[in-house]
Amino acid sequence: MLGSIFFLFSFWGTNFHGNEFLKIGIGARPVGMGGAYVSLSDDADGIFWNPAGISGISAFEVSVMGMELFNDISIISLCSAIPIKKIGVIGLETLYLETEDVRRDQEGGEIGKFTNNDILIGIGYSMKVKRVRGGIVLKYVHSRLAQYSAQSLYIDMGTTFKLNQLIHIGTSLQNIGFGPKFYSSRDCAPTVLRVGASLTLSFSLYRLILASDVISFSSLEPVLSTGGELYVYSGKESIGAFAIRGGYKSGYHLGEWSGFSFGMGYEAKTGHIKYRIDVVQFDYGFLGNSNRGSVTLQF
Repeated sequence: MLGSIFFLFSFWGTNFHGNEFLKIGIGARPVGMGGAYVSLSDDADGIFWNPAGISGISAFEVSVMGMELFNDISIISLCSAIPIKKIGVIGLETLYLETEDVRRDQEGGEIGKFTNNDILIGIGYSMKVKRVRGGIVLKYVHSRLAQYSAQSLYIDMGTTFKLNQLIHIGTSLQNIGFGPKFYSSRDCAPTVLRVGASLTLSFSLYRLILASDVISFSSLEPVLSTGGELYVYSGKESIGAFAIRGGYKSGYHLGEWSGFSFGMGYEAKTGHIKYRIDVVQFDYGFLGNSNRGSVTLQF
């Protein structure tokens, strides 16, 4: 039920905001790193985390993710990056969330079921000038709750800075705008500020990335995301590379392992197509686990 999402984010101490699902991480690779992704955002899923990052993509890229949350919430996302020579990179993002809820009478008896859903459509632009990258996204959200519906409009913006060959710094401000209005009053926008840095160490057949973000949800106390990724390369494009990821996001207080994530990935190239397959499990403590799977193609 959607109530599970509201219950989940209440453990960050939130006041109620609309479109809480926008706080759920998109992409198995970023979530596998604990959501510490604002200084990287170097694939199509990066448009969700920091639109500035996608300016480094040199070929058309598309990513599809499927996710189940608490067994009754399903999410599908599609993100793409389209490089345009001498102009920059155009990013597109779509997301569909669906959950089934129970309709009850005044005595609490079940009298039927109904479906709630959210649809997100976004378009963005990103460019780079020397060591600085910038990006912006315009997002439209249509939400349906039982017989009620509402629309929302948001803007995301972000930057990254390449300090040197090893260290990147990034920041993004997301969901600036107007929350949904189901009844007489409009909900607050779920604005998110992310600031982070990453360290990349490359060797002949290995690449290690360590990253950390500080995240503030509107007027709340900041939480910390930290994680890492280790790539092991085979030395042959046809065999590709394997990745292992782990991360932690603070602020859940839902049990001993809540906030921890563990993921794996595999990437290779076939002909002119480069592909990557990623999976991750994120622990929500006593609420259960969330499993995500992503497929990314680059042409």
